[in-house]
Amino acid sequence: MRYLNLLKNIDNWQEYLLYKFRIRRNDPLIFYCKNGIVAEVPIRLLHTFKEIFFEECYTKYLPQRRLQNNLTVVDIGANAGYFSLFMLSRYPGSHIIAFEPIANNFELLKRNRNINSLHNFIIVNKAVYGKAERVTLRYKSTDSFTTTGSIFGNELGHAAIEVDAISLPQMFETYALESVDLLKLDCEGAEYHILYDCPARYFKSINCIAMECHRGERDDENKAALCEYLKGLAYNLRADRGDMVWAWRGGIRSSPPAFLGRRVMAFCGEWMGRRG
Repeated sequence: MRYLNLLKNIDNWQEYLLYKFRIRRNDPLIFYCKNGIVAEVPIRLLHTFKEIFFEECYTKYLPQRRLQNNLTVVDIGANAGYFSLFMLSRYPGSHIIAFEPIANNFELLKRNRNINSLHNFIIVNKAVYGKAERVTLRYKSTDSFTTTGSIFGNELGHAAIEVDAISLPQMFETYALESVDLLKLDCEGAEYHILYDCPARYFKSINCIAMECHRGERDDENKAALCEYLKGLAYNLRADRGDMVWAWRGGIRSSPPAFLGRRVMAFCGEWMGRRG
């Protein structure tokens, strides 16, 4: 499936194969995606890019009827902006608001936004949290980019920084949002404060949610508790065996990945799987 998504989502898909088979070792890789989107991907972040563009991890179990063009998308924990770029590529005319609090990540997010400056892509150097306040994040400061910026404890001895945060209600007001078609969260534990502390009326204006859950310290800071909370807000849910949760409003069933014939799957698995 992921290699078929590579062909579907990336125009210059050959660049990935040239890198994979060690024919060319550019760093960063430059990918030309659909709808004129360009993504700059340092090798350090290639795995993150592949999760979003090859595995379609945030959208694959959401009802496709809920995801059309001209969406309003909020990307919380945007990192370098690859999910935002994926949505702009897949759903032309979409309006993206992406939040990333860590400076190194934000610089690459800004670069990817500037490369795609013709699109409706707003970036914000803030965290999102339950309240509009200063929040302490812990992350591995030795990395040029980091995919973690957690509010949880500091057992690993990571660097701590204080960042400004905005709440969901404040976000609705600041950006004059009437509705959000897709709220994506990958914010290393802040998802509980963001969602639990948001007044229930706002969820009526959030149609779909896709998020990665991170176990916290409280009894209600886990995937099962968060799923029950969203069910109580009248969302339909799907969760995988890992940390991912997809939620949507209305009676539409979730959509599995597009059907592929067994021979095609077997061919792709045999040809690509042996190479990792």
